[in-house]
Amino acid sequence: MNTRFDFGFLAKAATAVTRQVKINLPASQGVTEAGSHDVQTGIPGKEMSFNQAILSHVFFNVGRNGPVFTGDAAVFYNDRFDANKKWYFPKFSLQPPLQNSFLLTCWISGVDKDANSTYSGEVTFVVQKNAPAEVVTEIQNNSAATFTEIPLNNLSFNFAVTLTDNTSLSFPCSLVQDKNNFTLTIKLDQQDGLIRFYKFISNPVNATFCSLKISGSYFGYTQKPGASTSPIYSQALFKGDLQSFGAGATAFFPGRAARGRFVWRGRPVPADSNETPDYTTNDAMPFTKDIVNVNFDCHAFPNNYQTKGPDNSVSIFACKPPFGDSSLAKNEYNKFHILNGSLAGTGVSDVYINVYNGNYLVIPEHYEIALDETDGNALIPAAYLFTKIDVDNISNSVAMFKFNIAPAISGFQLLLLKKLLLQNTPASLNKTLDDIFIEFPAKIHQPESIQFNKDQIPNIEIATMGAYAHGVKGCNFLSLEFQNVNIGNGNAALIANRLKQSEGKMIENIVFDVDSDTDANPQASILLSLENVTGNGLEIRQATDSNLVYLINKTLFTISASSLADKNDDPKSLVPAVSITHNQAVSTTAISDLTEIPFTEFQYTYQLGSDYRNKILNEIRTDAGQVVKDDVIVTNNTGLFALYNIDHIDFILAIVNPVEPDPAKAVLYTTNVISLTTDGAVTFVDFVLPVVSYLSKWAVVYSTVIHFTDNTVQPQQNDPQHIEDINSVGKLINLTASNLNLHKS
Repeated sequence: MNTRFDFGFLAKAATAVTRQVKINLPASQGVTEAGSHDVQTGIPGKEMSFNQAILSHVFFNVGRNGPVFTGDAAVFYNDRFDANKKWYFPKFSLQPPLQNSFLLTCWISGVDKDANSTYSGEVTFVVQKNAPAEVVTEIQNNSAATFTEIPLNNLSFNFAVTLTDNTSLSFPCSLVQDKNNFTLTIKLDQQDGLIRFYKFISNPVNATFCSLKISGSYFGYTQKPGASTSPIYSQALFKGDLQSFGAGATAFFPGRAARGRFVWRGRPVPADSNETPDYTTNDAMPFTKDIVNVNFDCHAFPNNYQTKGPDNSVSIFACKPPFGDSSLAKNEYNKFHILNGSLAGTGVSDVYINVYNGNYLVIPEHYEIALDETDGNALIPAAYLFTKIDVDNISNSVAMFKFNIAPAISGFQLLLLKKLLLQNTPASLNKTLDDIFIEFPAKIHQPESIQFNKDQIPNIEIATMGAYAHGVKGCNFLSLEFQNVNIGNGNAALIANRLKQSEGKMIENIVFDVDSDTDANPQASILLSLENVTGNGLEIRQATDSNLVYLINKTLFTISASSLADKNDDPKSLVPAVSITHNQAVSTTAISDLTEIPFTEFQYTYQLGSDYRNKILNEIRTDAGQVVKDDVIVTNNTGLFALYNIDHIDFILAIVNPVEPDPAKAVLYTTNVISLTTDGAVTFVDFVLPVVSYLSKWAVVYSTVIHFTDNTVQPQQNDPQHIEDINSVGKLINLTASNLNLHKS
C-alpha cells in the first residue's frame, strides 16, 4: 500500500534532543532508480538514530533568510530570498578611549627557592563591535533596504604573538559579552607567562607582532560553480508514492538499499521550495578576524600597569615591573617628540615624558638669577656678596658671590607649553589642559665641571635646593656660589661690575642626569646678569570694592606687559604695552571676564633702572679708616597713602650689633629723621660701618610715625620694628599695613 511522506511526523521528531526512528526494511524489494541496479533481499530491519542538529539542518533551514556569499569580499551581502534585505559583518575594535580598553594587574603569589617574591597576573581587554563606516554610509543612502548584522556563533578570542619566523605564542581569553561590548580576561598564573606577555604588550617595538584573533561561525549560502544534480534520494524521498513513516509501518526506499547505516548525503529539498541546485546551505561557515597592532606602550599608558597589594591597594609600575629581572625595566623618562607645532617661544629646549605618572619633564633653555622674597613680600634679585677681609694683608681678602637661579620660564610661556603638549597628545587619551603636569630637572650631572672662569673664580659650588616659590608650578631653584674670589687683585670688583652691565652676561652650560634611553644628559645654560632675572613679580588682583582689575608690580624693576592668554583663549597682544613702575599698581581692562583671573597669564619683561642697578652687589670699598659705605632700601606698598589717608611717614633707622648685651654699645649707626612723602616710593638710606662690623652679623631697628591728611587726627607713633639679619633679605625694608599697624575703621 502506497502512502505519502508524513512531513509533520518528522517535524515533531525534531523537537526532541534525540529520538529513535525505526526503519523496517522489507524482506524483498524490487524497485530500482535510474543509475542504480542493485537489488538486496532478505535484509533484516535496522534501528537508526538521528539527533536534533541533523533534523534541524534538514528541515528547518528550508526557505531560511540568510546572506549569499559568492567568494568575493564585500561591504554587505544580498539575502538568499529577500531582495531588499542586506547582511554585513560587524567591525571589531578596542573600545575607545584606549586607556579604558586594557589593564594589566599583578600581585605577589608566592616565593621562589631563593625567597624572592613571584607574581601572577590578570589582563583585561574591552572589545566592541559595531557597523563598519561603509555600511553606515550605505544605510543612510539606501532607506529602502534592511541591513542586518550577520549573527556570529561560538565566538572565541585569543591574544596572539606571531614573530617573523612564524613562531607563535597564544594567550586564550575568557569572554563576557554585554550587548556590543566584550570583556576579555587572560589569566597569567605563572610568572613566566606574565613576563612574556608584558615584554610584548608594553614595548611599542613589538606592536606589529601582537594581535587579538577572533574566531566563530555563521550561517549562510554559497553559490556553486555550476548546476549539479541532487543525490538520488533527494528526488525520491519526496515522491508522492512513498509510504508514511508510522509505528509498525514499512517503507520502500528505491535505489541502493541501506547496509547497516543510513548515509545522509545532503539536505533534502521539497518539490515546491525556491531552493535550486545552484546554492549550498552552510550552518557553520568559519569566521576569523584580527585586531592588529594591539600594544600599550608603558610610557604612553603608565596607569594601565598596576600592582595590587594584599589590602587591595593599587600602585602604578608602568615601565618598571616588580617581576622579572632588570632587563624588563625601561627608563623612567622617554623623549617626547613635538610633531605638531614648535617649542620656540616657550623657554624650553626638550621635553621628556615620565613613564610612572605621565608627567612631562622639560629642559629649560636658560637658568637666570631668581627673584627672592624679602621682608614685606617685595621681590629682589637673589644675588648677594659676602667678603672676608684680611686687615693685615688686604691682598689676601676674598669675596663670595651667592646666587639663587631658576628656570627662565614665565607663567605665560608655561601656559603655551601646556597647550602645545596637549596638542601633541593622542586624542584617545581624553586629556585636558588640567591633566598636563610639568616636571623640571632635579639632578645635576658632574657639577664639578661647571666653570665660568677658572682664573677669576677658583671654586664653584652648585646644588639643587627644592621648590621655587616665586616660579612656575613644579619649578625648583639652584644655589650657585663663587667662592674665594680675590678682592685685592680686583677680581671681585670685575665680576660685580660685569654682572651689572647689559652686555656683561656670564654664561656657562649646566648638564642634567635624566633616566632616559636617549639623550640621558640634556643641557641648559646659566645666564648670570642683573639685566636678566626670572620669577613671578606681577600679581593680578581684583579690587575688593569694585570690578576693577589691577596689575601689581612686586619688584623694584619696571615691568612691561606685552600680551596675555588664558587656558581657553589664544594669546592676544596689548597695544600699547602696559608699563608698571617699581612697587606700583595700574588698573587694566584687558581681562573682561573676572572668573578668568586665576587662569590668566601675562607676558612681561623686567627693565632695570640704573639707580637700582648700582645698589645691587655694591662693590665693597675700604679706606684707611677701614669703613664700608652701603645703603638700606626702604619702600612702602602701593596704595597705602590713599587707602589710609596718609600725608607722610617719618622714618628713623638704626643699625645694631645683635650680640652686644650693652645697649649703649650695641648701636653701630643711626640716621636722622627721613620723611617718606610719596606712595610706593623707593628710598636709599645710606650708612657707614667699620669693616669688622660690616662683615659680622648686624641687625636693623627702625621706627615710624604716621601723619594723616586730616589734621584733627593725631600722628600715630608705632613701636620699633626689629630685623634680625637684614643682609639675608637683601638690605630691604618694605613698609606694609601690617608692620605700620594700620587698620581700616
